Amino acid sequence: GGERERSATGALRAALSESFLQPFSTRRLYRGEPPTAQWAALPFSAAYRIHALNASAALVMADSSLYLLDALSGKSWPVESSPPALPVGPSAEFAVSGDASMVAVGNASELWLCSLHAEHFFSAPLSCSVLNVPGTVAAVEFSVGAGALLVGTSRGLFQVTDGTEAPERVARVTGRVLAIATAGKRVSVGTREKMWLCTLPSSSSVVTEAEGAPVAKSGSSWREKGSPLSACAWSWEWVASPDGEFDGAVDDLPVSSCYDDEGSLWVGNSVCANVQTSDYAYHQVGALQGLPTANITSVVAANQEVWMGTESGLIRRPRPFADAHKKLLRPFVSRAGWHFMNGTRFLPSNDVRDVSVLPAMANGSFFAIALCGKGLSIIEMRNITLEQKAEQLQSIVFPRHDRYGLVSTCSLASFGNLSSWQPEIGESDGLWTGYYLASQCFRFAVTRSEEVRKAAWAHFEAMEFLHNVTGIPGYVARTFARSSDPYGGSWWHNSTAYPGWAWQGDTSSDSLSAHMMVYPLVLEHIAKGSHERARVLRLMRLVMSHIVDNEFRYVGYGGNATTWGHWNPVWMEQRDQAPERGVNSVQILSWLLSSYAYTGNSTYLEKYNELSEDFNYGYNLINQKITCYQDVNFSDNGNSMLPYLNWILSKRPENQEQFQTGMNRMMQSVASMRSSLWNLIFGLTQPLSNALLYDTIFTLRTWPIELIDWPVDNNARMDIAVSPYPTRNGGEQTEKVLPYDEISYFRWNGNPFDLTPKGSGESEYDPGAFLFGYWLGRAMAESA
Repeated sequence: GGERERSATGALRAALSESFLQPFSTRRLYRGEPPTAQWAALPFSAAYRIHALNASAALVMADSSLYLLDALSGKSWPVESSPPALPVGPSAEFAVSGDASMVAVGNASELWLCSLHAEHFFSAPLSCSVLNVPGTVAAVEFSVGAGALLVGTSRGLFQVTDGTEAPERVARVTGRVLAIATAGKRVSVGTREKMWLCTLPSSSSVVTEAEGAPVAKSGSSWREKGSPLSACAWSWEWVASPDGEFDGAVDDLPVSSCYDDEGSLWVGNSVCANVQTSDYAYHQVGALQGLPTANITSVVAANQEVWMGTESGLIRRPRPFADAHKKLLRPFVSRAGWHFMNGTRFLPSNDVRDVSVLPAMANGSFFAIALCGKGLSIIEMRNITLEQKAEQLQSIVFPRHDRYGLVSTCSLASFGNLSSWQPEIGESDGLWTGYYLASQCFRFAVTRSEEVRKAAWAHFEAMEFLHNVTGIPGYVARTFARSSDPYGGSWWHNSTAYPGWAWQGDTSSDSLSAHMMVYPLVLEHIAKGSHERARVLRLMRLVMSHIVDNEFRYVGYGGNATTWGHWNPVWMEQRDQAPERGVNSVQILSWLLSSYAYTGNSTYLEKYNELSEDFNYGYNLINQKITCYQDVNFSDNGNSMLPYLNWILSKRPENQEQFQTGMNRMMQSVASMRSSLWNLIFGLTQPLSNALLYDTIFTLRTWPIELIDWPVDNNARMDIAVSPYPTRNGGEQTEKVLPYDEISYFRWNGNPFDLTPKGSGESEYDPGAFLFGYWLGRAMAESA
């Protein structure tokens, strides 16, 4: 009823306006690496460890020095020390105190303690003292609760409470230390055999907001008097041996560990992550819990999130929503609550050595910085709205994706390098221009911007020229080009109507679906005045009458019907046309109804009734979606959904039950795609369920902010379930769709479940698929 519809509209409006964290990746290459994309070079040739200093800066341990890295600009500067030659290198470890007053660097048997004052980085070198420690340093960590620097070596655990005193052995903890984590009253130490836990007495110098959520007193530092580790009540759990001979609560040797904001201990290893919650219980987080990959190299927690570096990419566990009213908008990543960033979309290389998450800024945005084998990636988790994301994607349309008013892909002469872009002539330019123009129709409906309207009209004129250039009344070309342009492929003809131009024929029903869908939208929103409306109506009449006059065929150059331009009963009833019988019925009936509704030409309604009643096309609407596993055609989703929009816009009563039943049945099949566009078109006929609303926002939020077709290969992931049914081409596919920025997918005519590696880095797609869904949603949300 009306109340349910108002509730759904309100939920859509709220969901579209909520801010979220959008990753923007800035990749940098080490000095000496081959130039890639437009990624700048760093002043060092390798980096191994990184620590946050503040919300916009971090310290990087590089091959020759510590470097100060500015996350905002991506620039870095070497940090000098006195004495010189800090013992940096691939085997070194370092840590920064919580108040950023001290940095510790350990390598071999040396431990350097250096005073750290960010404002003096460039006016004076770091003042350091050097201590010798027993064994080889393997881990260092400052503990405010213990008032000490903890040093793990090959001979055990040591603590330094004053920079001039020799390290003191912590007798209880023995064996080679591999990882240390501290948080308030808790200290965790991982060795080859045990995970040790120290709970400091309550007289510690830290206060807590809640158990397990430590917060240092104002101005406190690691040097303040804490509770000595000798006062610890130590407990431990076994670590499973790598050879599988011995079991343990932790599945493999601890590589890195940290405490999250809720007081849980995260232990990364080669098998999984083990999490010890505040009740001391250990839990396994692996493939069955949705972890995308193992072989963890680093773990860090900040801003209510946990990030893990791995040998195969970067894993993020987003912050949970605490407010009850936001339960619908739980983290917009995979259902399991993970975000996997791998491939050149996010990283210069997948082998992440270390990761640091900087404190959040006042607006909730923050930076995460990953050190990789070939360079580093500064990932800004920017707190934005979907409107801001739409503006960002809108900005790339001109000039890279606007060719004579047609909107489509551009090619890149150099891998990932947008400055090398070249216009691309594609056989489906009319189709993608239709998607983009539809988005601008709804954009104008929301913004009422005359600038938007004029720009949209220019794109309509390009679609109009797709018709005029052929010189065949009612026949639109796939695309067009100047005779001097470097076009290629089949079905090209020189224009006799417009000398100097050429056009591509054999127009598909896909392209025609976009034309017929967008004409009513241009009439409703863009066409201004009687002259512009007359041009749109002329085009609608010519195309529809062409199909009717040619016995429901699309007839192009030389009087030949196109390969897919058939809607006549003789063709539709052939056995080998079973896949097209339903979808083509949806197309022709929707177009006839829409054309009749806007032009008033009674012939269209007569032909509609003839096909619907005499040739059973009305019945064909019900089971139009082919669901046979061996022939699921994702391109046909658009061939149905765009005509459904025609039917909805026509507001005609004919065959409403069959149209809606067929659409309902189709949505049962395609809902798993989580398509923002298909969901919202469906939502024009009935209030969206919470599940479809969630999926709509999920997809809009996870749609890539970069539309370069970066290479993507998800076959090695351990969190995916492979469907028992292959793709149409016989390849493997996932049972559930991954977040859209984790796959190579930019348009709604492909299979988002396909596991075939994709992407070359040599193209950039236009944003029409995103913008169509977003602006349709905005128009729906603001229509009530």
